Amino acid sequence: MIDRSRRARAFTLIELLVVVAIIALLLAVLLPNLAAAREQGRRAKCLGNLKNIATGSVLYAQEDAKNMIIPMHAGIWQNQWAFGNYLWWRLAGPASFGGRTAVQPVGNINNLVDPNGPWAADTRPLNRYMFTGGISKQDSARSAWEMYMCPSDDGFPANPKWCLDLMIANNAAITAEVYEKRFFDFLGNSYRFNYCGLIVPGPPVQGLFTSAMLGGRYSKIDKFSSRIVLFTEPLFYMMTVPATNLDPSLAPLMGTHRVVMTDNVVYVDGSSRATRVGALARFDSNLLAQMGYGVPAPYDSYLRRGTTWQMDAYPAPGSLIRGFSGTGDLCTPNVIQALIGNPTGWPGKPYQDNTRRN
Repeated sequence: MIDRSRRARAFTLIELLVVVAIIALLLAVLLPNLAAAREQGRRAKCLGNLKNIATGSVLYAQEDAKNMIIPMHAGIWQNQWAFGNYLWWRLAGPASFGGRTAVQPVGNINNLVDPNGPWAADTRPLNRYMFTGGISKQDSARSAWEMYMCPSDDGFPANPKWCLDLMIANNAAITAEVYEKRFFDFLGNSYRFNYCGLIVPGPPVQGLFTSAMLGGRYSKIDKFSSRIVLFTEPLFYMMTVPATNLDPSLAPLMGTHRVVMTDNVVYVDGSSRATRVGALARFDSNLLAQMGYGVPAPYDSYLRRGTTWQMDAYPAPGSLIRGFSGTGDLCTPNVIQALIGNPTGWPGKPYQDNTRRN
């Protein structure tokens, strides 16, 4: 005889719905935390990349005949417009210290993806120093390139108010094409060197003067500074452009790692950290006088700082970077005058001139 009192009891519909609701609630709570944890891991990997790049650059400087802390691609001082026009100057130039040959063309600028062209991996100076086993022109998948790839690299957001056409390509069609493309794909590098200064444009560019690390000797800088920026993610640089940073009408920009107005930075002392940009510091005449600022140019050209960071390498002297076309020096006295005037103090008096070709 069957004991019907011991028959298994089924769940009711209400009980099932309660269980489903509890699971949905748990997922709603846990998934954002899981996504945040994944992004935190990517951020840590990115900081490690920047630290490795900085370490390699310091070693490079110690063996470089001119002791330059930023490995300088030939395109910085050669006929730059042959290297990619405006997009070159704003984006490819600052990424040219290292990285792979780009794999995704932009507009009609094909020399970035040419394995035998001026931007190929074997033309980038930090590559030549660090990869002693040689660089294959065709090896776009080489694992060593991972050092130059941020795992959260999504390129510039399609935000023309923050990511200005003037700061990208000076061509609306090309700029629009660049949005939301990985820097690692169309530049070969997710990172850029620190730059703060002025240029005398061309084509070709005749010269530039920088108060930051580009063109500077490692022996001249404060090697223990945890404020002076060495390498950054590109969005960090965009966040520091005065025209946008000081515009109160703009909503804050989200950084590469989904944190407002924050991106990863490595500093000259080798430390790396997620850095909040904040509002740019303002300098009054008394403070400028105390610093010995002596160049008749808008100070934002040579002084760009936040609470915990600075683009300029003060008190290290500024650096003149000459433009060359073939063997001819295009940086005439008139060009130097246009860049720094008759300097009475920092950053133009004295200044470094480490790019002479004689």
